[in-house]
Amino acid sequence: MDYSKEIKDIEYYFDLAILDVKGEIKFEEKVKMQEKINAYSIIYQICISNLDIDKADDGAIFCYEFYKRKMKEYCQEISKQIKEEPLNLLNKFYPKFKFFYKWLNTIFCYLDRHYIKNNDLPDIKKKLPHEIFFDTVLRENKDDFCINCNNQLSQIRINYIYESNMIIKGFEIVKELTNSTSFFDDIVLEVSNKYYKSKKSIIKETLSGLKYLEESKKLFDKELKLLLSLYNHENGTIENLNLENLNLENLNIDNTCIIECLHNYLYYFYDEEYDLILDNSNDGLNILLKNDKITDIKYIYNLLNYSQTIVQYMSNIFLEFTQKLLRDFNKINFKDIVVIIKRLFEIVEKGFEEDSIILTTLKKEIEKVINSPANKPQSFIKSLIKYFKDNIAVSIILVKYIHEKDYFFEIYLADLETRYLTGKVDILIEEEILDNFKKEYRTNYINKYQTILNDIKSTKLFNQDFNEFLFDKEDEVFNSKILTSGIWSTIKDYEKDIILPQELSKYQVIMEEYYKFKYSDSRKINFAHKHGEIILSYNENLEIKTVPLIGILLLLFNESSKFSIDEIVNKTKLSSDDVENGLNSILNHPKKLITKENDFYLINEIEKNDKLETIEINFLQEKKEIQIKEKVDNFKKYRTEACLVNIMKRQEYLEHNELVEKVSEKMKQWGSSIELIEKCIENLVEKEYIEKKDNGYNYCP
Repeated sequence: MDYSKEIKDIEYYFDLAILDVKGEIKFEEKVKMQEKINAYSIIYQICISNLDIDKADDGAIFCYEFYKRKMKEYCQEISKQIKEEPLNLLNKFYPKFKFFYKWLNTIFCYLDRHYIKNNDLPDIKKKLPHEIFFDTVLRENKDDFCINCNNQLSQIRINYIYESNMIIKGFEIVKELTNSTSFFDDIVLEVSNKYYKSKKSIIKETLSGLKYLEESKKLFDKELKLLLSLYNHENGTIENLNLENLNLENLNIDNTCIIECLHNYLYYFYDEEYDLILDNSNDGLNILLKNDKITDIKYIYNLLNYSQTIVQYMSNIFLEFTQKLLRDFNKINFKDIVVIIKRLFEIVEKGFEEDSIILTTLKKEIEKVINSPANKPQSFIKSLIKYFKDNIAVSIILVKYIHEKDYFFEIYLADLETRYLTGKVDILIEEEILDNFKKEYRTNYINKYQTILNDIKSTKLFNQDFNEFLFDKEDEVFNSKILTSGIWSTIKDYEKDIILPQELSKYQVIMEEYYKFKYSDSRKINFAHKHGEIILSYNENLEIKTVPLIGILLLLFNESSKFSIDEIVNKTKLSSDDVENGLNSILNHPKKLITKENDFYLINEIEKNDKLETIEINFLQEKKEIQIKEKVDNFKKYRTEACLVNIMKRQEYLEHNELVEKVSEKMKQWGSSIELIEKCIENLVEKEYIEKKDNGYNYCP
């Protein structure tokens, strides 16, 4: 049916509203309340006019489509009017629109109660007019809104005052229309990004280094205040906003635009800050670690840390920063490496307040660098041990990331033994290191470390008592080192039943006598002459510091000026290898105390000096590194096999890849490679601890 004639009176009101938009009339002055009742009757009659059940909704459909068409024409007129100043004129025309569609609600309410409700359509009371206005007025003019909004924000930034509420009112209108500010969020984000890019270029052209960083920090403060003024305007104008102790989480912002804007600001400006730092690792790092720079990082982090997106972004920047600092790891002096890593942790601790994401980023990168084959992990371990006491806190942290922990502890304890036997151990520092290790590890190495320290402390007490004993005998004072047999890896064998020169034998007799007196139980004492220290006097003005074994050889030359190796072996009962190594140690010293002629060793005459001179002669021994490596490899193999058996006991059956993965994870800190794990699996199959089945293994009880 054609309802054009009946609807003519309703069309009149839309025409009046359009004239109102054009400024020719005032709509509210032209319409009367009684007219609403008459208009409602017209719509009602059209909706119920068709008695045919199949076409019962034809009238309602006609009225609904009529409303949509005429409301769109009305909004199109508003769209034309606001193009020149969209923000300002939006605030002018939206109240007119709001009055008009509410005035129409009474006329078309029958549609809402029946046809619209039954067909799940946007209601005329609010939703439909809001959608039409948003699509026709706002979306169609988005580019114009961007230009206008950019001009407004530029004025705010330049004058640093909030001159107009137009943008805020725009937010309120959009939120009322869509229950969201996303339309203006997109505009603010777009114009802000353009501003950040342009401002970055300007600052970069005119400033550099710290000046650039300081200027970008000032801009950040201003931009933050501007955004807060837009989205949290109840706090007042920009100049009244107080950033102290500010936390965005407490501002109850119901959109993410402010976070995205600040995120992008970080990208454009603080990414540049990191780039400046990365230009020169040491100087740049010093810049970053100045109090004001860490304060900047902390300021931004505290402001934005509840946004995981931004924290992840900061983490990525920090990862790149760390990678560039450590990219030439194997070329950097080890002391500098420790300083750099210490500072990296300081950044995370003070700047990022030990954020777990950023801390994990740092730890993973350090672990990756330390254990990279290209960086020679075993060389790193030796360097770490050498400088351990210089920075215990950082060194303890670095040990956590070493995969070859067996190798580390073997080398460390061997080094500790050597330092102690040469008198270079600070017991307080070692106890501090041990206490830190105890918190992290439960291994035989810790027990061995503890026993070594116990020996060191008990030796001090033993020597105090022993020297009192010597004093009573009115004899010379000398010290000993009491070591627990089987613990000290550097002392595996003892020179038993050797014949000492008279100058030394009396001290050994006194020591044996006192030891039996002090320990009446069945303890035995053996002497390790390759270790310790003895001082010999030669020609009054020359002192020789060396181990007792070399002292034995030198004292023999008091009896004769020439000896062969066989003669010395017969006189001392030392092994021929020890005698030869000892003589070569003396022979190789620059002082040339002895010379070799054919198979004989001869003592040389050394000219007397006016001043006392002291020389050191070390006993040449085979290097222990190869032995330590073999020991560690064997221990790692046994440890890996034990881990495999324990896992299979619990699981009973596992696929091959799953078993390798589980063992690899468990043995990560001990450096078990995939190749070693697979070899150990083969060994256990051969030993029938496990059996192969399909693509996996069964445990054999």
